[in-house]
Amino acid sequence: MIFAGRRPDRCALHVAGHAAYAPKGKDIVCAGVSAILNCLAGTLTVFETRGLHTKLNPGDARITCPRSGIVDTLFYAAVIGLIQIANTYPDYIQMRTEGYFRAEEEESD
Repeated sequence: MIFAGRRPDRCALHVAGHAAYAPKGKDIVCAGVSAILNCLAGTLTVFETRGLHTKLNPGDARITCPRSGIVDTLFYAAVIGLIQIANTYPDYIQMRTEGYFRAEEEESD
C-alpha cells in the first residue's frame, strides 16, 4: 500500500508491505517503487531540506517534510512516478493520494 499526502504544511509518502510480483530480490515492482523513494529521499537530503524525516526499511518506508516550492515539485514527481507504476501493475500496488490532484479537491468540497 502506498499513501501520498499533501497538506498545507507538510508532504508525506508512506509505503507499507511488498508487491509480491516476484520472489524477493527479483521483484521489479518493488524495485521501481524503492528507486523512486530512494531518489526522493536522496534529493531532499542533498537540498538540505529542514524538518526532513526518512525511514527507508524494506516493507516500511516513510518520507515526510515541511512544504516548500522545491519539496512540492519533488514530491509531485515522485507521486506521478509511483502512479505510473501502480497503473502498469494494478494487481500489485494499491495507492491512495490526498491533496495532490484537482479532482480530489472537488470531491472533498
